[in-house]
Amino acid sequence: MVLMSLVLGCEAKPTTPVQVYNAFYQAVANEDWDLATTYLSPRVIKTFSKVGAELQSMVGDDGDSLDFFLQGIRAHVRTPLVKVEQIDKTFGTARLKVVAGQCQKDSGSQDCFESEVSMVFISGRWYVDPKLPPMGVEDQEPYTKEKPKDKVTGSTTGG
Repeated sequence: MVLMSLVLGCEAKPTTPVQVYNAFYQAVANEDWDLATTYLSPRVIKTFSKVGAELQSMVGDDGDSLDFFLQGIRAHVRTPLVKVEQIDKTFGTARLKVVAGQCQKDSGSQDCFESEVSMVFISGRWYVDPKLPPMGVEDQEPYTKEKPKDKVTGSTTGG
């Protein structure tokens, strides 16, 4: 019994852009905001925190600004997640094609959602890094992208 709980407790961390996005999607679908934020890029976290702080100041809330923002937006998750595939990968970035919702062929369903999601590789791991609409928060600092290292050779790869 102890061995089973050790095995179940040692889930592999997502390491590819697709795995990271899938883990992020599950966390958002489960409204596990603490886990979801671990998959968001530092740039996105910083922006969401700044927007949350501005909104908090308008209503007199003094809690955590990131939590305030995330609880306020309550992301709408289209289910099921049909497909996530990598469509491009370059130096430190990747683009994914995401298909979610009720996507039956020839059904004329309006609930099939297709989008592209940007990913970024920072400090040895992949993060979800969506394009954000203008939010009135300036100084979104760019970050240095890194080349992922090959797990076998340890050398940097082309993307």
